[in-house]
Amino acid sequence: MKFQKSKTDYITDILIYFGFGLFSFLCFFPFYYIIINTISDNTLVSAGKILFLPHGIHVENYKQVFLIKGLASATFISLSRTVLGTAMSALAATVLGYAFSRPEYWKRKFWYRFLIITMYFNAGIIPWYLNMRMLGLINNFLAYILPAVCVPFYVILVKTYIESIPESLEEAAEIGFREQHQVGRQ
Repeated sequence: MKFQKSKTDYITDILIYFGFGLFSFLCFFPFYYIIINTISDNTLVSAGKILFLPHGIHVENYKQVFLIKGLASATFISLSRTVLGTAMSALAATVLGYAFSRPEYWKRKFWYRFLIITMYFNAGIIPWYLNMRMLGLINNFLAYILPAVCVPFYVILVKTYIESIPESLEEAAEIGFREQHQVGRQ
């Protein structure tokens, strides 16, 4: 079936495209502005004369950035922190979320509530620092990762998702797993 558009539909489409185009421009422009400022003449940038188009194009600023000592190390630490922190946080949330969703696990309600309480109370920066010092995490790479491994909110999300999976699906997976192992033994 084909529908014919009325004038109102065309006007609505134009307004929607204009609105999304304006929104996209507002999201993209700050990045564009940074780039044109980095490749433009530094005196013009300092004077505020660069608005939409670059003037006095050069790449000297980028050459200067790569001469900064420790840039490679800082980049490696940032990437490592991001990758390791994300992987460990996802793993911890998955394991704890699964454990808290299983009724047969020992004292699961107590431990779940104990974890959730930590969302509401924060000792502050000084006790946190003292704790990190006591654990030997001052001037240590693990100080970036370990404090954020177990995020209670992520555990809640995983637990809620696992509880939404039907039990019949888990039973079918167990049956398939058992059959697979029996075939492998023979």
